[in-house]
Amino acid sequence: MYIRARSKHASLLGKPVLVVSSVSVFITNQGCFSTLLSHLKAHCKNKSYLLKIESVISQELRRYLVRQMFVFIGEEWECGSGYWVPEDDPVYPSLNTLPY
Repeated sequence: MYIRARSKHASLLGKPVLVVSSVSVFITNQGCFSTLLSHLKAHCKNKSYLLKIESVISQELRRYLVRQMFVFIGEEWECGSGYWVPEDDPVYPSLNTLPY
C-alpha cells in the first residue's frame, strides 16, 4: 500500500485538514485499506482535523467511502473529493458546501 498525505497549510470550515492525495492498494481483499482508514479517522478525530480524500475516481471506492460516512459533492459518476468528520462535529452539516 502506498499513501500520500499532507496537513500543512490546509484549513476548511475553520478546521485543519488532513489531505490524502494518493492511495494505491496493490493487494486487495486483505483489509489493509479499511484498517488504514480507521487509523486516519481516529487520528483526525483525536486532533480535530477534517479528513479529505482527493480525486476519488473509482465509483466502487466512492460508494465504500460513503458507507464510511464520507460526504461527496456532485454526482456519483464525477471524480471528486470525499470529506469526513465525526457526525457529532459541529461542522458536519456544512460538509456538503465544500468544493469538489
